[in-house]
Amino acid sequence: MKAIIIYETKYGFTKEVAEFINSEVEESELVSIDDASSLNLKSFDAIFVCSFIIYGEVSEKTSEFLKNNKITLLDKNIKLFCSALDQIDFTKAVQISLDPELFLHMKVYNSGGRLVWDELSFKEKRKIKKRLKIKSDIEKFDKDEIKKFITL
Repeated sequence: MKAIIIYETKYGFTKEVAEFINSEVEESELVSIDDASSLNLKSFDAIFVCSFIIYGEVSEKTSEFLKNNKITLLDKNIKLFCSALDQIDFTKAVQISLDPELFLHMKVYNSGGRLVWDELSFKEKRKIKKRLKIKSDIEKFDKDEIKKFITL
């Protein structure tokens, strides 16, 4: 199985998830979403997209990538891994952000997340406190669960 892992990251956690998936999947390539526009997606058997949820939505670049490649992706085995600390926020975000047909076709997984409080801006801290009630560092990264989802 020839696979591509396309990732977008803000603070580095999603890239770690993508690198972990890359280490677990044989014959796979790892590509930043910034370099994904030149890919021939038809040449891959499986496509893993790793992104993040920000302020209740799947990141803009990832959403745009999925929208622009919808026709090709509907013919592929595609899995979306989104970094999100809150399951309810994750569920709403993917339902709101993704094209319904593509959402129903792909497998979607919450790959956890990491928040380093001191790396956030004042505005980000304020939004996260209000939205998720988080006020300090937190990490959720279950490699065994990700391994299970990779093989589905």
